[in-house]
Parts: sequence; structure tokens; C-alpha cells
Amino acid sequence: FKAEDIVCFYHKESDAYLDFNHKEGKEPHFRQSLRTADKARKKSSWMFKVENTALHNAGSGVVCSESRCYRIKHLVSSHYLKQNSDKKLEMTLNYNDDSTLFSFKQFSKIANSSDEVAKGSLVYMRSAEGGWIGQAEEKVVAGGKKPEHAVALDFSKQASEKDALLVMRLRHVALQAVDKVRRGMFVLSDYVSCLSAVPDQPSDAKPPSELDGSAKKTVAVTRECRDAVMWTLGEMCVACSHDDDPNPDTRQGTPNKLSQKLLRELGAIDLVMTMVDLPYKKGINLQWMGDSRFKDVRDIGKRAYALM
Repeated sequence: FKAEDIVCFYHKESDAYLDFNHKEGKEPHFRQSLRTADKARKKSSWMFKVENTALHNAGSGVVCSESRCYRIKHLVSSHYLKQNSDKKLEMTLNYNDDSTLFSFKQFSKIANSSDEVAKGSLVYMRSAEGGWIGQAEEKVVAGGKKPEHAVALDFSKQASEKDALLVMRLRHVALQAVDKVRRGMFVLSDYVSCLSAVPDQPSDAKPPSELDGSAKKTVAVTRECRDAVMWTLGEMCVACSHDDDPNPDTRQGTPNKLSQKLLRELGAIDLVMTMVDLPYKKGINLQWMGDSRFKDVRDIGKRAYALM
């Protein structure tokens, strides 16, 4: 496969995917799953992009060589795999850190050491300081989740055969679905960031004749972002069900389970709830929604409610 490709890394010994959830901490882990068939759905938290270190060969083939290093980027959170100062693995947003560099080695003893890595092949992954990625002790997760293993680094001279990773291919349709939700999340996140920059301000039950302070800024931000946010929420609403009605506000169809799972996995609902709540911390009162000046805030709230 080539740099910039999106793949999953599957630990054959423990039947587990390399997984990361930035809401649960900085550490990646191996999450047990038997979804290895080509058509089986792979969770978005298992998806990683392999990035080259130089722009001039950004899309070149991924090669097994100690002199060729790559960065391993978690697709959903944009965090990078990193060896920290304690010689343990964690994820970081700082991709310029030299400790985010990793190389690959062929599992097959008869393969050329400089061969390109093929999807579906077994490889070892090694940090720039020589630590082989492998599994640690098993940790059972409460709440009905599958067992997971912590990710460990082994600084032995040779990698253990039990820590070989299978480079799992992803179907184009699955990547398209995840990418569509991610693009929508960027739009909503941008609106939330703009609202968050407005200072918090309490409000009275009765709207003022002239808006000022945070209330005025919130209305201006919402007016600027309204069209993009409404379109994004509408696309998410339509994707959540199967129906002939294209109107996101009146659509009532059977659930599209795949789209709904993706929205949950990528944290879309939590983000939408934050987005709906923020204006009422920025000088605007819920009792003002009958006023035409707050139509944009009201419209976004109604569309968000339809999605939730």
C-alpha cells in the first residue's frame, strides 16, 4: 500500500485491532474483534493513515526499511502514534515530534527487507528508538465491551513473532461513509469554536431592544455560520434513515444503522448537544426564541433536535 492510505492494524495473536479513543485518555490499545472478513464493517476508531515524512514522496509506496520512517495518524481524532519519554506509547497532536516516527519490517523471513508493504501482509512496527509494538497484559473492560490489551513496546533486538500486525484493507464504500461524517463534524466544530470564543454572559427573561455584548456577537456568529451548519445537519438527518422524503425536517423512515453507528462513534451527537447549548451561555435566553432576531439560533436548534 502507499503512504496516505487508510488501513487497520490487526494483532493476529490476540485477535484485536489497534484502537484509540481520545476521550478515554492518551494511550492506544488493542480491541478484540473477529471482524476480519473483507466486507465486515471496521469501526472508525480502528482506522489509521500512514503518512510519509516528506512532501515530495507523500504518496509513494510504504517500504520495510529501518531508514524509511512514517507517521501513524488516527483518522478520526487526528492524533499521531508516539513513543513518550517513559518509553511507552501514547497519542499526540504534535506531528513534528521526532518520537512520532515509526518504521516497518517484513514478517516473512524470505521477503526482501526493502520490499513494499502489501495490504493483507504481516509486518512488525518499530519506533525510531527501536521499540517493537506489541501487546501487554490483557485488561477486561467493564460495561459489556470486548476485552482489550494495552499496547507495549519491546526493546529486544528481534521482534517477537506473536506481535506481527496484519495490514487490513478497507472498502472504499466504508471510507466514503466515514469521510462524509468527518467533513460534517469539521463544519459543526468550527461553529462551536466560534461560539466558544464569545465570552459567557447571563441574560434576562426579556430581550433588550438593542443587542450588545455577547448576545450581539452570538447572533452575528450564528448568522455567518447558519447556512453551512443547517446544510450539514440536514445531510446527517437524511443519512440516518431510509425514506423517499428528502426534507430532513419531515423525514420519517426506517433507521440507517450504519450511519447512526458512525455518528455515535465519531461523537457527533455530543458535539451537536454542545452546539445547541452554547448560545444560551453567551447572553441569549431561551425565552427570546419568538423574536425574529434569533431566527437563525432557533432554526439550528430545531434541525439539531431533529437529528438527535
